[in-house]
Amino acid sequence: MTFTEVETEDYHGQILHANYLTSETWRHTSSGWKLAMVQTMAMLKDPPEVQLSPGDWLAYTGTYRAAPDLLYEVKIESGRLVGGLVGDAGASLHAELKDVFFIAGRPERERFFNAIPAERLPGMSTDARAKTSFGPKCPVKAHIKDR
Repeated sequence: MTFTEVETEDYHGQILHANYLTSETWRHTSSGWKLAMVQTMAMLKDPPEVQLSPGDWLAYTGTYRAAPDLLYEVKIESGRLVGGLVGDAGASLHAELKDVFFIAGRPERERFFNAIPAERLPGMSTDARAKTSFGPKCPVKAHIKDR
């Protein structure tokens, strides 16, 4: 059996909405029906996108260091802002807000950037929902081998 769960929750005065897709597998045994397995997945939606000018994009281009061996590169390719680990093909970055980007179809993987010059950028931090902040911006392009 497969069904959609619609959840509305009051979390400290903030109303949160979420949709989940749940599949249950039942097995008929000699003692009756038994629940064999349940799988629940969040049904995520891309957030609304705001338009940034190509001039705004330039402020984000460069290589960001999340760890000594983890570099993320942001560049402009074919008229779009693209980001990915150094050496990977990358994916189009869409702005949810200024400094907050997402990859279409993967809203749980937001990227936070700060266009402030490298000497003023904070370090990298990650929260429990796989939202990642990359910084500081590296002054020199670098490449990772044998990741």
